[in-house]
Amino acid sequence: YKDKKIEISQVNLEEEACREVSDIGHSIVFATDRLSIPLVEIITGADMKDPGEAAEVCRLLGNSMKITGLVRRGIGTVRQDVNVSITGGDRVEIKGVHKVGNIPDLTASEAYRQKGLIELKSIFKERFPKPESIPYIDAVFTSVFSGTPNEIGRRLESDVPLKVTGLLLPRMVDIVSYKLQPGRDFGFELSGRVRVIACIDTRPNLFFYSQRENYDIPDNLWEKIIDELKPDRGDDIVLICGSGEDIATAISEIKIRIADLAVGVVNETRQDIKDGTTDFERILPGADRMYPDTDHPPIKITEERVEKLRSGVGEPLWEKQRRWRELGLHEEQVKALSLSPFAGLFDRLASECTNNEYSGHLKKMAHICTAMFVGLRRKGFDLTAVDQFRLSKIIKGSVHHNWSYNKLKHILILAADGIIDTEASEKDLTDDDFTILWNKALGEFAAKDGDGSKDKFRRFFAGKLLEKYSNVSEVIAKIDNRLAKLSTLA
Repeated sequence: YKDKKIEISQVNLEEEACREVSDIGHSIVFATDRLSIPLVEIITGADMKDPGEAAEVCRLLGNSMKITGLVRRGIGTVRQDVNVSITGGDRVEIKGVHKVGNIPDLTASEAYRQKGLIELKSIFKERFPKPESIPYIDAVFTSVFSGTPNEIGRRLESDVPLKVTGLLLPRMVDIVSYKLQPGRDFGFELSGRVRVIACIDTRPNLFFYSQRENYDIPDNLWEKIIDELKPDRGDDIVLICGSGEDIATAISEIKIRIADLAVGVVNETRQDIKDGTTDFERILPGADRMYPDTDHPPIKITEERVEKLRSGVGEPLWEKQRRWRELGLHEEQVKALSLSPFAGLFDRLASECTNNEYSGHLKKMAHICTAMFVGLRRKGFDLTAVDQFRLSKIIKGSVHHNWSYNKLKHILILAADGIIDTEASEKDLTDDDFTILWNKALGEFAAKDGDGSKDKFRRFFAGKLLEKYSNVSEVIAKIDNRLAKLSTLA
């Protein structure tokens, strides 16, 4: 890739995890329907140096697997865990990115976030040399909000006993509002920790005085809170609504996350929240928390097995792409073939067409194997089950006889519907046989469909003949010639 080697540090076979159905409060529901599905995990070295490279290498790996024909295809079959770090930062894992196209924005956003955390580290360490000595103050304000028509007051109407606590954040108003991602500040970092660790997950789950314009809490209630906590200039206040136990956890976690500012970037796993930004998911485990699989002993992979598997995989994708470019295909066709299950069919055509009458039509054949086949699949005509020898003959026949695209599509639809028998006879269709079959088909067609449509009869008769004769181009040519001489079918 770009004249450099990308390290593949591990290739693992693992089992799909349970699918999370819901995560509300302290209850998580999992579905076990994906267990036992085998996954291949490919781990690269940290060889990609910018967001674009991360996406390109990921796409290259995915396409390299798809083109082998040995893995599933389609949305949801590939997921990426993207690890990001910048100079002075640390590894942060973005979990389960479903689209390669999302990687550049997410990676850039995480790099920007780490840069901001490194800047906050300097501010925080200068302001708070001893984080454990920060003079936090908290107080309970449940009675202030009980029965009031606002977000917090409505939550207190729950059947579960809840309380409201305010926490003074001394000299932190600028830290809370420090931008770390597009539309996300350090307050969002605190909110993410509280959502996961304290299970207060209905957002907004933290109400900051410095961002009071975002909530429906009136000024007279804020004044009561200020009178109690007595913030100085530069202080901030955060309100938390939840059970007593959850609030205690939330306050503890807020203090821990603020103290972590002295570290800068914390090792953690974050989740893609589908807007180009990420949210906290969990702290990355250290080596002491990792353990070997207890179900199966390690299986040694021998060099002989690797070589046997290598021979079965075939030509690497980048070699295929180089060869396709040398054949004169343009870049969009190269990309389309890289994803196509019909890349092998095109290679077969290309090998059969070298130095003969078809060699000038490779771009057209590549278009048929990609764009045309995709268009037919979207209309319900899947050609993946059709014998590739048969498809090869159809495509070469279309080029040799200069069929229109509509005519070719019609033949391919017959193939997709199984009307063209892949075991059809290779014998020639004589004029006498054709006339006998023509007259018989006319009678059957008249009894079945009396509207006299030449186009309908063409499809009907072609299907009949192609059940017996494999020379598609000859069959279609004979039918078209006979129909051209007739004004009606009568």
